[in-house]
Amino acid sequence: MQTDKQFVTFSQSDSSILHQLLNYFQDVFEQLENEFNFNLDQIRFPVLSLLDSLEKEDYIQSQHQIDGIDKDSYHDHKTQIWEQMKRTCLSIIIEKKTQVEFELSSKIKSKEKIFNLLIGTSQEKYGSKILTGPTCLGIKHGNFYFVNKDGLKEKAGMMYLNFEINTWIFSGRYIQLYKSLRKNFIVIFQMGKIVYVDDGEIIAENKADVLDNSSSWVLFNLDQIYQLKWHGNYGSNGKKIGKWKPSLEAQQITNAGGNYEANGVKTGQWIELYQDYTKISKAYFVGQYKDGLKQGKWNAYQNNKIIGGGSYDENGAKYGNWVEIVENFLGLNYLKYEGQYDGGKKRGLWKANYNQKTINLGCYDENGLKNGKWVNLYKFFNPSCRVIFIGQYNNGMKIGQWTIQQRKIIIGGGMYNDEGKKIGVWKELQPNFQLDFEVFYTGLYEEGIKQGEWKIYFQDRLIGGGNYDSQGMKHGLWKDAHQNFSYRIQVAYSGEYVKGWKKGRWNIMLIDQIIGGGNYDEGIKQGKWIEVDEKYADYHQVLCVGEYSNGMKIGRWDFLFQGNVIGGGQYEDGMKHGKWTILDSKWNRQLFIIKLDIINSFNRFVLKMV
Repeated sequence: MQTDKQFVTFSQSDSSILHQLLNYFQDVFEQLENEFNFNLDQIRFPVLSLLDSLEKEDYIQSQHQIDGIDKDSYHDHKTQIWEQMKRTCLSIIIEKKTQVEFELSSKIKSKEKIFNLLIGTSQEKYGSKILTGPTCLGIKHGNFYFVNKDGLKEKAGMMYLNFEINTWIFSGRYIQLYKSLRKNFIVIFQMGKIVYVDDGEIIAENKADVLDNSSSWVLFNLDQIYQLKWHGNYGSNGKKIGKWKPSLEAQQITNAGGNYEANGVKTGQWIELYQDYTKISKAYFVGQYKDGLKQGKWNAYQNNKIIGGGSYDENGAKYGNWVEIVENFLGLNYLKYEGQYDGGKKRGLWKANYNQKTINLGCYDENGLKNGKWVNLYKFFNPSCRVIFIGQYNNGMKIGQWTIQQRKIIIGGGMYNDEGKKIGVWKELQPNFQLDFEVFYTGLYEEGIKQGEWKIYFQDRLIGGGNYDSQGMKHGLWKDAHQNFSYRIQVAYSGEYVKGWKKGRWNIMLIDQIIGGGNYDEGIKQGKWIEVDEKYADYHQVLCVGEYSNGMKIGRWDFLFQGNVIGGGQYEDGMKHGKWTILDSKWNRQLFIIKLDIINSFNRFVLKMV
């Protein structure tokens, strides 16, 4: 087979490019089967199917059919998005084709290397988790799942031609009594649109006006998704244009927002909201944009007082002295970082300030990397949770002994090797560790991978644990703590893991008493379940009873309190529908409920009853 023939350029039609790609890879498979005497059907089928999907444009047709009554402008916008999707895929495939040609021209051909170029696995950092799934010709395509630091695999969603589509499951956060709590929610990706769903109810719909990375448009602060909306217009190119303004709980935020140019980039003066802006966290920033880049002086405000800020150069890079407010700013937490920037990189000594106190954190070198002794503040650091991490950095990498301290008392820690990997015995904080949420994990690391038995403690009381396999995945019988385990939420889950996936019967425990549970099939809930309500606590002992089909709630679900049905309604394919009786957000034993009628999981009529 000839591998040196000149390939087409983007000046030719997409159809012509796809046709030549199909012919090329069919020839590749024929050559590989002859050389390696190996049946390639398991590789051939997904590769040719992917190219066929691009050529037939099945996805854009299905998306147009979904909308039905869509306006022509939005229909055109989706067509533009599809063209961008297609060209992005073609660019990736052509790059992969070049790599395949290089391997085929080698004197000693590596079957495994060539096969991995055709069909592989994508693993990329996604917050604190690793998003994992199949690739075909370098394009993410198929079912993806998350692997968290705790060795647990969880269904994520489907990638289609390198972009998220349909239903995805994410972990979000919300604030309750100035504590950060976590829960799962659903995001539905449609072409040019993102729909947020919380327990079967649509809570927001946002238009996605860029396609560089669909997930970059996902919000994870549930309070913000519920409360904050943006209002403005889109141009014929699908980009934001003109004045855009935000509202909080249906009330316009005075003077906030700014203008977009016709190409969708910000321009002129903007009043930007802090990334976690909600009714209890109202920090904002004021400054100028030019050609989509921040320029000059920008100040951060809270209650109309300057609480931070600094300057940007003509390239939009930070420089000079900066005071930055902490990432998890919660209104009552006046934590700031102060130090120097040079060309967008941090330099020299940086400090943290809170409640008129100063903590010397450590120094950045000329490359913007941490070096020497450092004090890192915990993500939820505040006056009631003064947790810090103390240890050494070498060129931005943690090395040696690190301790976790709270009010100068060591509460955890362990060792890093010279490659920045955890080794030996560690005592770690549960990801949602806060005051009253004091859950610890203890066990062994080998080369950064959890091994053997790990135990879970609440304060100094053993509440769970289990074993990890050689790959760092949970395996065998486990007892897990609720993600918001605390003095008031002493809920645990017990069952079996198989290579990181939950399998079979899992029980829900209140201390040592079984109060619910159900079955998993490779991490997906199936059949009848009894679950704890999302606000379950010692003062809110409400259970939810119903059925799952492939991880989606279906049919009748009831709320139970002390064995009595106090509410509920119907789900259709995971979405609430029809008449529902739900609990008010302040519900307790006085049985304060709300009756409502849900149509398409969105519109509602509300009647309060006592």
